[in-house]
Amino acid sequence: QLLKLPAECFHPKPKVNSVLIKLTRHTTDVPDKYWKLYTYFVSKWVNREYRQLFTKNQFHQAMKHAKVNNLSTVTYEQVLSIFNSYLLFNGRK
Repeated sequence: QLLKLPAECFHPKPKVNSVLIKLTRHTTDVPDKYWKLYTYFVSKWVNREYRQLFTKNQFHQAMKHAKVNNLSTVTYEQVLSIFNSYLLFNGRK
């Protein structure tokens, strides 16, 4: 939500107009107890360190389950699915 604030609302009057942005926090898709593990997972995923997360067989199973065809075009939902596979393979879920 945006609220435009004209320069006349301030003293001294700035040379630009301002905008007030209202942000709404949404609930997270990752439970709090897995948040630290999720940040670790994402850091390894972004750096393409897949072997530190999965065995070769686990990696292929996770990709198949998440329906990933191309690693360069992975969606947020697919990353969540792969993370859930990571939790299952490591006995966390």
